[in-house]
Amino acid sequence: MWHNENILTADVRAAYNLTEGQVRSIVIAMRKRIGIFTTKVGGDLRYNIREVSVIEFVRNRMKENYLLEDACDLAVKTHYGKEDKEVINEYLQSELKRLEEKE
Repeated sequence: MWHNENILTADVRAAYNLTEGQVRSIVIAMRKRIGIFTTKVGGDLRYNIREVSVIEFVRNRMKENYLLEDACDLAVKTHYGKEDKEVINEYLQSELKRLEEKE
């Protein structure tokens, strides 16, 4: 699925076990930050691979007790080229912690 250029909301929901409301909350929060986030084609929202990655990133942060707003702020900084050593370090530390918990 991830090799497709346009990924449907249903695919994202199924892949990450999210509800329609959770996906919409993330999309709305990201639109506040970057303007254009997802396109609508024939009534369905379509995502590119970066947008799917952002949704996964935000979902993982929220599982770690981040607020939606904080998770989206961090997603913008890490996925849209804003270089901030502290933010990048925080992201890498959280990923290491998440991977250690899976083992």
